[in-house]
Amino acid sequence: MNKKLFLIAFLGLFISCTGTQEIFNDFDKEFVSNRWYKTTVKTFTFDNSDYDGTVDVKLHFSHVYDYQYNDIPIEIQIISPKGYSQFIPVNLIIKDENGKDVGNCTGDVCDLFYTVKSDFDLIKGKYTVHVKNAHTGEYLPNVLGLGITFETSK
Repeated sequence: MNKKLFLIAFLGLFISCTGTQEIFNDFDKEFVSNRWYKTTVKTFTFDNSDYDGTVDVKLHFSHVYDYQYNDIPIEIQIISPKGYSQFIPVNLIIKDENGKDVGNCTGDVCDLFYTVKSDFDLIKGKYTVHVKNAHTGEYLPNVLGLGITFETSK
């Protein structure tokens, strides 16, 4: 009995020490032929009913290994419950200066996580996030998915 109690207490302490909590996390895999067309704006909407405080906003970009581009321009717009709009241009680095993928790659799939905004003031209410491909071509090829995460700041 004492061992179980100790284990439960230790597990609770371990979980509380991880430092972050996800407020919102969504991932969109809807890319026709793995192409993210310039005309397709990905929209994420959520209602924050529980948390008031600062969060980190993260972009999750999933692509095929050995991507064609070293970096890609992305435009992010966050609309707050009060209607305020924040525009955040991002130059998403896909490969380092040696041409190696900077994301976590397993097999042919790479997942890249990028902090778009640190210490973002999150209030209660409905948020909308628009993510746009700002590349000069008609589409970005070999895109497997795109996601947004709001998590408590460390």
